[in-house]
Amino acid sequence: MTVPMLFIYILIGLIGSWIYYIVAKVKNEKSGVVDSGKALNYYRLSYRRRLRRSLWTLPAGIVIIAGLYFVPVMTTNVYIALAAIFIIASAIEIGYTYIKWKKTSIASE
Repeated sequence: MTVPMLFIYILIGLIGSWIYYIVAKVKNEKSGVVDSGKALNYYRLSYRRRLRRSLWTLPAGIVIIAGLYFVPVMTTNVYIALAAIFIIASAIEIGYTYIKWKKTSIASE
C-alpha cells in the first residue's frame, strides 16, 4: 500500500465519520438526553454516560493500536504517529466530557 492510497483511505474514513456525525446530531437534536437505560446513539447520552463509554472503550482502542504494530506494511514512524494521535485524541475527549459532566452536574444542583 502506497502512502497516497493510505491517505485516500484515511480521508474517506474521516469524511464518512463527519457525515455520520452530522446526521446523528441533527436526527437526535429534538430527543432528550438519556442518563439511564440503553442508548446506542452516542449523542443521546448524558455527559456522565459519554465519559463512562469513553473510559470503557479506551482499552479496546489500546488493543487495536497494539495490534497495528504487527501489520507488516506499516513503518515504525507511522505506528508511533497513529498511537500518538490516538492517545492525544482520547485524552482530549475524556477531559472534555469530564469538564462538561461536572458543569452540568453543578448546574443541576
